[in-house]
Amino acid sequence: MPKNVNKVVEAATILGDVVTSLASLASLIKPASREEWFKDIQYWKTTCPFTCAKGDKMKPQEVIGELDRQTAHRNEDNITMGFGLPAVIGAEVAAPHKTVVDIDGDASFSMTAMEPATTSQYNIGVKVLLLNNEFQGMVL
Repeated sequence: MPKNVNKVVEAATILGDVVTSLASLASLIKPASREEWFKDIQYWKTTCPFTCAKGDKMKPQEVIGELDRQTAHRNEDNITMGFGLPAVIGAEVAAPHKTVVDIDGDASFSMTAMEPATTSQYNIGVKVLLLNNEFQGMVL
């Protein structure tokens, strides 16, 4: 067994080629109905709408809500912290005729703060909506 397996934490391990191992595990996956889960989500959206108290500064929820009102299509994928700006640069290069926007938190943006130099060097026009809440929420 490789020296790093169970080195720090004892874990159930599957040691083998990833393609072969995943193919073996895939047959064990049983489809499950998620109708009840989706009903719960719909109920929560109705009874506990996503709102926030207005103050002197706009809250991230207000910014996202306004962006949602102004755009017809929005991808709501949550991606790994620090990947927003590089992903938008790639999307802009792949589809320059489309409008792509990076909705990024201040901590996420700081992880790739050197990328605007890349956009300037290669004349890649990106749009970044930067939400500064001075908090590394995904890190905690």
